[in-house]
Amino acid sequence: MNKTFTWDMLYRCNLRCDYCFCSKAGWKNLEESQGALRPPDQIEKAWAGVFSLFGSCRVYITGGEPFLYPGFVDAVCGMSRYHALHVTTNLTMPVSDFIRRVPADKVELNCTFHPQYVSAVDFVSRLTELRDGGVSCGVCYLAHPQQMREIPCYMAFFRKHGFKMALSIFWGGYDGKEYPSAYSPEQREFIEYTQCHGTAARMPDVEQCGSGKDFVRMRAPGSLCRAGSTYAMIDPRGNVYRCGQERSAVLGNIYDNNVRLMDGENACGRAACMQMESGYAEADDDG
Repeated sequence: MNKTFTWDMLYRCNLRCDYCFCSKAGWKNLEESQGALRPPDQIEKAWAGVFSLFGSCRVYITGGEPFLYPGFVDAVCGMSRYHALHVTTNLTMPVSDFIRRVPADKVELNCTFHPQYVSAVDFVSRLTELRDGGVSCGVCYLAHPQQMREIPCYMAFFRKHGFKMALSIFWGGYDGKEYPSAYSPEQREFIEYTQCHGTAARMPDVEQCGSGKDFVRMRAPGSLCRAGSTYAMIDPRGNVYRCGQERSAVLGNIYDNNVRLMDGENACGRAACMQMESGYAEADDDG
């Protein structure tokens, strides 16, 4: 099985979304913690080392805003020689050089739409530029309580222009409540239907709030999980961890070429698994 990695490339962004976990943690503190950013040639060498250990992998590049990384396109071109890449970006930076140089068959973009900073018209114009350049791309929209009402409108708008809009679950506090457990039953039903069918059937009832603990699959501490074995998370310094929530042990560093992943399925102490990584937390169910 090919390995999958999520790489927080840097903790720097040109936006300051209130709901971003980096805003909650403090951008200055995070940026100071990331250390000196490596040049593109060192990045390519590091990921060539990962290839020598595990073969071609699936790498999710995120941040921060990856396009702010010095020499980002050079780094992506180097990495794409060895791995399939998926870049999460707010799509506010120029993409012409990216389109011209990056191999479209090895890299795709997950474009997060933040309507408080960019209009849907400008956003779809940039998406169209990517598509016309042969780059695979899609739209991601955060199902934040303040943004729920607009989901049907934005989803219809992007679909009209030939783009799918996926929803991302909000993890964090808002208005004295903790999400995703605070999503109302109506909100959960709406999000689940939208994720399944790719269309918004009706307006969510955003006035209600209830206990939504069943919306996120809860697992008994000690449940088996493949994170750390088939999947791992990497911070800007190159340190490798089992996942974004479990950083008690370092599994090596890509710049030192000493990554040693775990074997098979291992017990996890977490009761709730965040959205992207939940796909690796099924080991105790499918044997």
